[in-house]
Amino acid sequence: MKRFLLALAALAALSITPAQAALQVDVTQGNAQPLPIAIPDFIGDAATGANIAGVVRADLERGQGRRCRAQGRQSSQQD
Repeated sequence: MKRFLLALAALAALSITPAQAALQVDVTQGNAQPLPIAIPDFIGDAATGANIAGVVRADLERGQGRRCRAQGRQSSQQD
């Protein structure tokens, strides 16, 4: 019985084939419009949070990002 189960398991293992799917991605154009990203001041020390957020905003403006005004609820958590 053990031999039969072992042979059956070996046969099952050999009959498993990897899945094959046809996927083709054709990228001919990119999106040249920058994505608007809001960067609010970081929580904690007000001066340090504003400085860090300023660096992130400046990096985005030099790259492909577009800054927008941060709106909505401000978190009241203090670290």
